[in-house]
Amino acid sequence: MLVLVSEIATASDEQARGIGQISVAINLMDSGTQNNASNADDCSQESANLRNQAAEMNRVVERLSALVGGNVE
Repeated sequence: MLVLVSEIATASDEQARGIGQISVAINLMDSGTQNNASNADDCSQESANLRNQAAEMNRVVERLSALVGGNVE
């Protein structure tokens, strides 16, 4: 009987360690997911900034082309 109780205790300890490792892995995945979401948001904002800068540059180039071509407004 004592051997059986000892084996159960050992198995319980192993299960507790396994659950602890799963918890660590889930926390790491959660952290990675949050980082990816943050990076995606940053990329989206930078993409909008670049789009706005490109539009402004197009306006400047059009104005410069008009000035160089003699078409002054």
